[in-house]
Amino acid sequence: MPRPPSFADLDAALAALGPRVRRARPRRGIVALLSEARRLYTVVEPLRERYAILPDFDLAALDKLPELVARAQSAEVDWANRNLASAQVSMSGLRDEAIALRFRLVKAARVVFSGDEKKLRLLDGVPQRRDLPRLVGDLRRLAKLIDARAEDFARVPRLPASPADEARRIAQQLTAGRYDPALVAARERRDAAVALMELAVKEVRCAGRYLFRHEPRLLRSIVSKARRGGRKPSAKK
Repeated sequence: MPRPPSFADLDAALAALGPRVRRARPRRGIVALLSEARRLYTVVEPLRERYAILPDFDLAALDKLPELVARAQSAEVDWANRNLASAQVSMSGLRDEAIALRFRLVKAARVVFSGDEKKLRLLDGVPQRRDLPRLVGDLRRLAKLIDARAEDFARVPRLPASPADEARRIAQQLTAGRYDPALVAARERRDAAVALMELAVKEVRCAGRYLFRHEPRLLRSIVSKARRGGRKPSAKK
């Protein structure tokens, strides 16, 4: 991960990371990363004067940790709220409507393609798949089948006036939340904020390894990470 020119200007530091780093997904849980950054600041803030003597250390990496944590947490909350709203749309009655339409289209397709063994094999098992990605894929594939024999499907009773268009419409509505540009942008803002916070934590820890190399207990409290299950590492002095 490249080092930004300075943490004094967080927006400039974020831009200096480049798009690849800003869009990288966090490799660990957000809650654990936030907890570690907060705990690290409580340990090193009283030691600020000792960090200040290092000629090549960006002291703003330490000073800006609380703001970096606040930014990352705010971005995480925003993304989580948007993601929850998207999931609620996906789990609404629209899914039941999609399943019902798929069942009717498969039943009609079996009539239209009654003499085509290859097409009939494609339809096997389709009505049993309920997970969202497969449901969307089934509707889109059925729409293509209908396009190829539109006149024949038009003669099947109890289908929508434009069954292919209806299948595509519902498929689009089901995916709108998952691929909503606003949701993607919120996730990218979250990932970028976390990446910059992690970089500041890394800078502070690296400097701490040098400063406190002869103080093992203090060093452990600076470089240790949160354990699984939410337990905090020991910080005895």
